[in-house]
Amino acid sequence: AGLLQESFDSNTVARLKKAVEVALDKTKSPAITAAIGVPGKGFWSTTRTNGADLELPDLKFYWASAGKACTAVAVMQLVEEGMLKTDDPLSKWLPDFPNAKMVTIDHLLTHTSGIYSFQNDAALRATPGYKPPEKLIAVAKKHGNAFCPGEYWSYCNTGYVMLGRIIEQIEGRPFHEVLTTRVIQRLSLKNTRALAPQERPSGLAEPHPSKPTDEAIEDSVPTSPYAAGNVVATAADMVEFWHALLGGRMLKSETVRDQFQRLYPMFDNGTFYGQGVML
Repeated sequence: AGLLQESFDSNTVARLKKAVEVALDKTKSPAITAAIGVPGKGFWSTTRTNGADLELPDLKFYWASAGKACTAVAVMQLVEEGMLKTDDPLSKWLPDFPNAKMVTIDHLLTHTSGIYSFQNDAALRATPGYKPPEKLIAVAKKHGNAFCPGEYWSYCNTGYVMLGRIIEQIEGRPFHEVLTTRVIQRLSLKNTRALAPQERPSGLAEPHPSKPTDEAIEDSVPTSPYAAGNVVATAADMVEFWHALLGGRMLKSETVRDQFQRLYPMFDNGTFYGQGVML
C-alpha cells in the first residue's frame, strides 16, 4: 500500500548515488539502471553511463528472465478471465509433446514440469542468430523430459516459451503485442518494451560480460528467449511494475498471494520461485 511519489531524504539519496558509483567502478559496466521504491515513503532512480553523471532516463536494459514475471501476469489475467486454467494440460495446445497430458500450466509457471530447458543444449548455444520458438520446443522434445511433472523443481526456459505460444493461440495475436497491451500500456510504462522476434530497437544499453575479463557480448538483445524473457526497460519502470503487481493493480490480490503460495528452493540459499515470481 502507498504511492511511489515522494523523494527520499538527502542523506539517503547521497548513499544511493555512492552505491551506484561503487557498482560502476567494481563491475566496469558501460551503464547502469537502478531504482528503489518504498511505498508511502520515497522513490529514487538513476539510469546513466559509466564515467558520466548525466541522466539518461530513456536508456533501456535487457531484463532477461526477470521478464518471466510479465509473462506470468498475462497467464494469470487469462485465468482470471476464465480463458485458461492453471490445471489445464499442455496437451490442449501441444498434444505431440512427451507427457503433455500430465504437464499443466501450473507446472510450466513453477518450473516443475520436468521439460528440458533449451539453453542447456550445447549445439544450440553454439549456433549464432535467432532461434524461433518452434526450434526451442523441438530441442526440448528431442532431449526428452527429465522427471515426472511435479516431482522436482528445475529451471526451465522451454516452459515459458510454451506459455507464450499458448497465450498467442488464446489471444490470436503475437506474444509481444499481448504483453504490450496487458502490461506496458495498462501501467503507462514509458520506458518498457516487449520485443518482437528479431527486433533490435535503438536506445539500448551496451551489454557486457559478468566479469570484465571475459569476452564481449556480440548479440546485444537476444530475442530468442521469447516469452522466457523479451522485455527491455529501465529499473524505474520495473519497480513500477512490481509495485502495481504486488499492490493488486495487475491481478486480484488473492491471485498474487497464490503466486507465492508454493515456493520452491532455487540455486542460491534464501531464493525461491513461485508462479512466475522470485522471492
